[in-house]
Amino acid sequence: MSTVASKTLPSAVLMVDDESVARTLLEYYLTKNGHRPVVADSAAAARRLIAELGPGSIDCVVTDYNMPGESGLELLLWLKQTDPTLAVIMITATTERETVAATLRGGASDFLDKPISEAKLASAVTSGIAATAQSRRLAESDQAVRQVSETQSQMFGLSPESAAHIRVCFHPCHAAGGDFVNYFQLTPERFHVLTADVSGHDMHAAFVSAFFQGLARGMIEAGQPVTDVLERFNRFLIEESRVKGHSAGPTRLDSLCACVVSVDLAHRSISLWNHGMPRTREISSTGRISPSPSRVEAPLGWFDEINSEMVQGDTPEGGYVFVWTDGLEDLATDLQVSPCSLATGLLRAQLNGKEFPQLARAKDDILSVRIHLSGRSTDAAWFPVLYESYHGNQTAGIDEFSAHWERSLKMALPELPDARLFDVLLTLRETVLNGMKHGCGGLPDKRCHLTVSADIDERIVRVMVSDEGPGHNYDWIAHQQSDTLVDLHRGLALIHRIATHVASARRGAELTLDFSY
Repeated sequence: MSTVASKTLPSAVLMVDDESVARTLLEYYLTKNGHRPVVADSAAAARRLIAELGPGSIDCVVTDYNMPGESGLELLLWLKQTDPTLAVIMITATTERETVAATLRGGASDFLDKPISEAKLASAVTSGIAATAQSRRLAESDQAVRQVSETQSQMFGLSPESAAHIRVCFHPCHAAGGDFVNYFQLTPERFHVLTADVSGHDMHAAFVSAFFQGLARGMIEAGQPVTDVLERFNRFLIEESRVKGHSAGPTRLDSLCACVVSVDLAHRSISLWNHGMPRTREISSTGRISPSPSRVEAPLGWFDEINSEMVQGDTPEGGYVFVWTDGLEDLATDLQVSPCSLATGLLRAQLNGKEFPQLARAKDDILSVRIHLSGRSTDAAWFPVLYESYHGNQTAGIDEFSAHWERSLKMALPELPDARLFDVLLTLRETVLNGMKHGCGGLPDKRCHLTVSADIDERIVRVMVSDEGPGHNYDWIAHQQSDTLVDLHRGLALIHRIATHVASARRGAELTLDFSY
């Protein structure tokens, strides 16, 4: 009953002025226009009234600027500290233009020149009351978001045993959102890593994220398979969408992208389920980068039936799997670098306790997870830098590719000396051009593949280039001793001189180049 009554009461307007005639006139205007005036003859009296009436009791304040003791500006600053949502209207003389500027900087919502007309007062107060109501609604919403964010953080908390197997980089752009990662230790040798991204960044997305995390943890800890978790949540999203009256199809708003990586260390196997997440990357203990053996199915919530069949493969010995949400790929596109280099740059900044200023350009939450596929802490920690593929007929784009390589190398390896960076870029250019022109024969249906990784501890950059051609016999010693052959294959000779170590396979169709720095 009291709640309903409070909604029908006139808006309370605190009017502060040391002159009794001005107070009487303003009180009359406010009452006439349907408001409930609360009168104070000084800033100190206004403070006492607000303290007595309690927070949220006043809907707008109208105060004179020039008063004995504390001025209206001092009262304004106190009010903004006490209740930032409260709109304050300042009354000033027409000659006090500097005062007007100060009141606006202090947070006043409006000002009125003396003498005050009833119409201008009524308009300003109506706008002030509406501004207070809007600010309080937003403040309540922000508080709710903070509470959801705290709940998400608690659920996001990873168990101590997860530290041996995963490293998480999470950079939210919003107080509450849909990106999260969960770790499930099934046995000493088996674990699941669930990474997901709910569509949207509003309260609904945050609640869907929290609900899915709770559902997944309850079902997995009860021994139910990952496929059951995915299928059940897909049904939930479909049913929720139908209740809301959303149309079916791939434009559905109520959806969730999820990737589950299941690792069995004893049997050296990895199983993956990927519904709408960017394709994961594996990096072996030798620095070889490859896409994980997983199909990318539609996100959960798009279609009534989902393909929840897992894709299984062998784990790269002593290697890692990198999983990230599309926020990382979006930022990589904006920065014009490889997603691999951005994931490495973020991880290294976190490991070194450094800031990563490029995050200021992120427009979406960024979540990246590195999953260690071995229990041994002595394995080399290779970091991915580039994973690229080019058609045989793309030689004209070599300058653009080179610029992309340079940005990516600087992103992942800022400590790489300029001279060695030049060596790596020159070699990349020669090997990729050679692969496109000769290995692929300049044909659009053949590809040249490039990966670059780095062993930070040993300070090695490893370049791997392969093409789909048959290769050719290349005797480095014979070429070195023959002026004619050196002229024919000057680029290959240059590679051997610049790189610290060169290895080839498939008659030269695959090259592995190491650069110490």
